Amino acid sequence: MSVITYFPGRGTQMEQTFLKGREEGRAEGQEAGREEGREEGRAQERAQLIVSLLEKRGVPVQSEHRERIMSCTDLETLGGWWDQALIVEESGELFGERHEPQG
Repeated sequence: MSVITYFPGRGTQMEQTFLKGREEGRAEGQEAGREEGREEGRAQERAQLIVSLLEKRGVPVQSEHRERIMSCTDLETLGGWWDQALIVEESGELFGERHEPQG
């Protein structure tokens, strides 16, 4: 009767396939992490540009609106807010809030 051992480092086909799969998995995970980081960076930059645009246009940005803009990670939403930032008179209008003039 022969005894089969499966100690690591024997170089069996099964072990090589396992190690190759593990390395490929790590590479895929790292690439996914990089892409996620890039997207977060794009969202952060777009949010900062929206706030900057409003400020340069002389539109006061309330602190709760600034926080909402800066915490948004959805690029599509930020794109819509960018378009609105070109024409709004108050920062709340980005989110559909209407300010009634007092008087």
